[in-house]
Amino acid sequence: MTTSSTSTHTQGLRTFLVLLFSQSLSGFGTNLALFAVDIWLAQVLFSTESQKVQLGVAFSIIQLATALPSVLGAPFAGSWADRHERKRTMLAADLLNGLVSGAFLLMLFVGQVNLSILAVVIGIATLIGVFHRASFDTSYAMLVPQAQLPRANSLMQTMQTVTLLFGPSAAAVLMTAPALARQQHWPGLIGRALAGLNDGFVLTIAIDLVTFWFAALVLSRLIVPSPPQTEATHNKGNFWDDIKIGFRFVATHPAHLLLLLAVAMANVIHGFMVVNIPLVVKYSLAPDWAARGWSFEAALAFTFTAFTLAGVVAGFAISAWGGLKRQRIRGVLIGLIGYGLGCAMFGFATNIFVAAAAATLAISSLLLMNIHSQTIWQITTPLDVQGRVFAARTLIGQSAWPISVAVGGLVGGRFDPGLSIGVLSSVCTVFFVLLPFNRRLRQIDSGQAR
Repeated sequence: MTTSSTSTHTQGLRTFLVLLFSQSLSGFGTNLALFAVDIWLAQVLFSTESQKVQLGVAFSIIQLATALPSVLGAPFAGSWADRHERKRTMLAADLLNGLVSGAFLLMLFVGQVNLSILAVVIGIATLIGVFHRASFDTSYAMLVPQAQLPRANSLMQTMQTVTLLFGPSAAAVLMTAPALARQQHWPGLIGRALAGLNDGFVLTIAIDLVTFWFAALVLSRLIVPSPPQTEATHNKGNFWDDIKIGFRFVATHPAHLLLLLAVAMANVIHGFMVVNIPLVVKYSLAPDWAARGWSFEAALAFTFTAFTLAGVVAGFAISAWGGLKRQRIRGVLIGLIGYGLGCAMFGFATNIFVAAAAATLAISSLLLMNIHSQTIWQITTPLDVQGRVFAARTLIGQSAWPISVAVGGLVGGRFDPGLSIGVLSSVCTVFFVLLPFNRRLRQIDSGQAR
C-alpha cells in the first residue's frame, strides 16, 4: 500500500469516527425524547388500569409512526442517496429535524399536544431520518477500508446502543424533575422554571433539538465523499427504474433473499417487543417490581438500561475482536437464534431481573447478527448501487414490522403482553434453527451463493 493510500485511509477513518460520534449524540437526543414519550403515554395520558387497551393502541400508533415511514420511505431514500451528494442530504436532514423538534417544543409550551399530533411529528421526523440513514449507511463504506468494515459496523451498532443506555435513566430523571422541584422547593431561577412545568417532556425535546443542530454543525466541517459516477448512476430513468435495480439484485441472489426473509421474521418479533416492553413492565412484571418498592419509571428505566448496557459491552467486544473474517453468515445465524431465545425468555419472565437478563441475551445477539449482516451486504453489493439495493433490502426485511407493531399493541393490550412475546419468539426460533441447513445461505459471503 502506498503512503498516499495509507494517508487517505487514515483520513477516512478519522472522518468516520468524528461523524459517528456526532451523529450518535443526535441519536441520544432522539432516544431520550422517544423514551419520554413512553413515560408520558403510560403515566399522563393513559395512566389507569382501565385504560390498558387504550395504552396498547397508543403504543402501536407511535410505533407505526416510526415503522411506516421507515419501510415505505426506504426506496425513495435509497434512490436519492445514489443520485445526490450524501453529505448534503445528511446535513439537510439534521437541520430539518432540528426545525421539527423546535416546532414541537412550541406546541408543548402552548399545550396543544395530543396523541394524533405526537404521531404526526414522530412520523415526519422518522421520514427525514430515513433519508439521513440511507446516505449515512452508504457513505461510510467510502470512508473505511473493506478489511475494517466489520469493526466500523460494530462501532456503529455499539454507539447506537450507547445512545439507548443513558436515554432511559436520563428521561426518567428529566420527566420527574418538575414534580421534585415543586415538592422540594428547589431554589433559584432554574428551580422556579422547572416547578412551572407540568412534566419534563419539554426538557427532553429541547435536548433533542440541540443535538440535531450540533450534529449539523460538525457535519458541515467534514469531507464525506460520494461514490464515483458510473453508468448506473448517470442513467437517470425514474423512481421505478431505481426500484427495479435494487430488487433485481435481490432476485438474482437467492441466498440474500433468504437472509432477508429471516431478518423479516426477526423484525416481527422486534415489532412485538418494542410495542409491548412498556406493557410487560407496567403489568406483567408489576407484582415483582412493586414488591421491591420500585416505581414504574424506575422499573422501565432499569429494564432498558440493563439490556442496553449489555449491548454496549457486546458491541465493544465485537469491535475489539473485529468480527468473523470469513463465513460471516455464522455470526448472523448464531445472532438470530440467540435473539429468538432471548425474546422468548423475556416474554415468559415474571421476575424483573430475569427479564433484564433475557433482554441482554436478545440485544447482544441482535448486535452480532446486525454487524455481520451489514458487512455481508457491503462487500457483496457494488458501491454505486448500494443505496438502491439497501432500499430493497429495507423494504423486504422490514415489511412485516408495521403489521407486527399494529397487531402487537392490540394483542398486548387485550391479553398477556409477555405471553404473546414468548409464544411468537419460540415459534420464530424454530425457523432460525433450521436456517444453517441451507447450503446457499451458508455460502452467501464466499462467492458461491448465486
